Amino acid sequence: MSVITSIWWPEDRIKATLCPEFVFSKLPKEILPQLVGPLAWGDGLTSETYLEWILTKAGRLFLTLVDIGIPERIFALVDESLDDSDLPIAAHSVDRLSLSPSGEDSQLEAKFFLAQWRFVVRGIREGEHVKYTENEGVPVELLRTGPTLAREGVEKVVLAGAVPRVYLRTQVTVGGAPHFFDEEEVLDEIRSLKRLSHEHICSIFGSYFVDNTVCILFSGAYERTLMSFLTDAPQPFKRLSKPHRRAVLLNWPHCLANALAWLHAHGQAHGSIRPSNVFVDADSKIFLGQFEALDTLLSPIKVDDVESYQYGAPERWVRSASVHETGPLKSALPSGGRTARRSSSGSTKLNLSFTKQPHQVEPDAESARPESTVSQGTAIRIGFPNSPSRHSFTPSSSSSGSSGGSSRKSIIAPFRRPTICAPSQPTSPGSPRRASSTSRANPVGLPSTHSQTAVVNTWQSHQTHPAASDIFSLGAVFLDIFTHLCKRRISTFVHHRGAKNRTAGRGGGVADCSFHLDRNLAQVTAWITLLDHDATKKQKDPIFAALPPMLEMARSMLSKDPATRPSASQIERHFACVIQQQQPDATIHCTSDLRENGRPHWAARHKQKTGLPPSSISTSRPTSRNSDSPMTPPLTPASVVTLSPETSQFRFTPEDYAYSSGATSEYASSTASGVW
Repeated sequence: MSVITSIWWPEDRIKATLCPEFVFSKLPKEILPQLVGPLAWGDGLTSETYLEWILTKAGRLFLTLVDIGIPERIFALVDESLDDSDLPIAAHSVDRLSLSPSGEDSQLEAKFFLAQWRFVVRGIREGEHVKYTENEGVPVELLRTGPTLAREGVEKVVLAGAVPRVYLRTQVTVGGAPHFFDEEEVLDEIRSLKRLSHEHICSIFGSYFVDNTVCILFSGAYERTLMSFLTDAPQPFKRLSKPHRRAVLLNWPHCLANALAWLHAHGQAHGSIRPSNVFVDADSKIFLGQFEALDTLLSPIKVDDVESYQYGAPERWVRSASVHETGPLKSALPSGGRTARRSSSGSTKLNLSFTKQPHQVEPDAESARPESTVSQGTAIRIGFPNSPSRHSFTPSSSSSGSSGGSSRKSIIAPFRRPTICAPSQPTSPGSPRRASSTSRANPVGLPSTHSQTAVVNTWQSHQTHPAASDIFSLGAVFLDIFTHLCKRRISTFVHHRGAKNRTAGRGGGVADCSFHLDRNLAQVTAWITLLDHDATKKQKDPIFAALPPMLEMARSMLSKDPATRPSASQIERHFACVIQQQQPDATIHCTSDLRENGRPHWAARHKQKTGLPPSSISTSRPTSRNSDSPMTPPLTPASVVTLSPETSQFRFTPEDYAYSSGATSEYASSTASGVW
């Protein structure tokens, strides 16, 4: 990867660069002794040397001279008592500096005038908002290497600093469409979202104002999505040692759990956890992508409806049936195969057309539906014309747009995403046996194969338990990471999940490979058992010794009942304890400041009571109890690391998300009442 550089020199970069060695390296050897000599105009009143003057008072001036190629002129300027406070120097006054010893040099003076602005620029620190004047330089520039556009409306930029770094930038024109915010409203939104900043979440870094535009910088400039990383790891990662690679992969789930716990502690759900919205940067640091609260400042991300459905929680997708009018079937004589052929004047092709989707949903679901251009029933149908087994997909967005001029989202309200329509089990036109059986068992009036109507089973998206839904989706992402860690292919896992949904013969639709489908849950459980077996065979490696209890936690995260899933803070504590147990000298990448019900972190309480570190807790799994034994009490420090489906159940409670520095009054009142 190429080195990131910048033409701008804010104060922190100057301080990190300027040192005696740097000054000595830029001057001719024959004049170096003069650096440690006293100032010519000191007259014995001061012992300050030229070097000390440069380092403390004239660093910007010296760097400007170095940039235009005349660093030795610093002695003449210091003799005139010039320092950084004299910068910037007006264009008509540059000639007074006598930059050229041979006389006036207008070209050199012009170079100095232009170069000085790069060294007097004001920097942007984390959390700051800087307002730049019309003639002032801004220490931000588009990334010079690679694509500069992360996606529509979001650019990759380099922010100058002690170490130049890449950030994402979006721009909000004051008073412009679509929100028509004034400057103060934009700043209020930035301040509201800044409190959610976390090193493993796409977060606001800082902002600045220039030319009637508020520019917001976001951390989270990524190299790859998690899915592309797991499918084809980049070469820099492959060049790492095997123990290092495994340690990175094992720490990723803990980092993501820590990030989600941070969001939930602030009363904010993510709502968009899926492999394409989890990113990995050039340093192999993982972080969650854009969450819904950022949609007021960032353009909504393009959603892959299939992926959103597959990684969504079961409570988010409710199945309903809709009746579609179709034309009469143009059946020909049976062809002798499994299905009948249709007559056609031309070659048979898949028909992609936009139609209006007649659908029926529950009244409460329809009332909760937001008004947006993507939720008006428009669907894309893929399949043969007039076929009752066509696939239907409805395009969606990560959020509906702003409906008012200055309305903003401060918290996530219950929402309903556009639908993903999955076809019912296809009925073969040439199979009278299947047609007759369908017509006999027809509780809702299903059409026969010769009818002009067809029933399509539709998955309607709901949002009832946003925090618990995040847990389910994160558990599915964890299994992808663990699958890669055990050297198994993600494509094999996908095929395994949908193995019971594949239709034999020709004409079978795409198998439903979602994590939440009832018939797929057994397949997911079998896959977890397979990974556990893989890890058990490598128990001598502490990385794989930590994997079984983490797999058990992932199993509980994928519980069909939202109430029995663990909270994000419980997951983070469990993973941290398991890693420290198996690797006592390991450094956890990120630590939690979360508390349970306002109490200190459980590890601190455990050490206060027992005098032992959390790593002293046994990670052995107890023997299974009777399946109808009562649910165990809520989590304690000991039960955090002794998990099994039979002995440990989790309940999500809002009290698990009390933040150590104190939550907002609105959130405190909501958690007290048990309402999100």
